[in-house]
Amino acid sequence: MPIDGIANNSEISNHINILNLDFSKPQVSHLNNLVAGIINIESKRNISNLSKKFLSGKYRSSVTRFLNNTPWDG
Repeated sequence: MPIDGIANNSEISNHINILNLDFSKPQVSHLNNLVAGIINIESKRNISNLSKKFLSGKYRSSVTRFLNNTPWDG
């Protein structure tokens, strides 16, 4: 469930692609949506508010797993 508007912005995708992360397509999609949500959110920027405003049900749990299980150490 992409966040409307900026989620499909090619500039965000291009910047994420430049990072050359070893992520699967779904992981890159989650990252794109998280960045878009962070940019679009008007309240305090945290995962809880992002989830309440932009994510629902199954997608929320997928993003949570992405954040918790992705190897962020490189």
